[in-house]
Amino acid sequence: MTLELDKKQYENLLKLAALGNALANSYREEPIDEFDSIVEMLYKKADEAGLSDLVQKDEEGTLYPSEGLEMMLHSFVEEYDQSLFWDRLIESLVERDMIAKHGEEGVDALKEEDYLEEQTKLAEGYAAEFEENDIDNLYLKK
Repeated sequence: MTLELDKKQYENLLKLAALGNALANSYREEPIDEFDSIVEMLYKKADEAGLSDLVQKDEEGTLYPSEGLEMMLHSFVEEYDQSLFWDRLIESLVERDMIAKHGEEGVDALKEEDYLEEQTKLAEGYAAEFEENDIDNLYLKK
């Protein structure tokens, strides 16, 4: 298979592949080799695409993202992490509040429409609070 890309498209493909590989492999002791090999293939072609500044090579010849590429990717990861943080925090608080109000069996017994309505109302309230005050009013009670 042949894929024709201009320089900008190849750069974006390289970024997407590096982001995907980081997401899939950064926390694993044993990386997913199939993903690593695809990213390695893209890194090998970076010079040919005029993007050698995005890739570096270590002493063993292993290719990896340059500092410049890492910085570009970091902004995407940071934005994603922030969004995920707020989404998960709100989901957890809503689940906690629903169980506190109805009990686990009571939550399971709610009609889907009623559950979604209450869940949405709680989530919107937390979202508004965090939008206005960040975590300034969030405290842990012991």
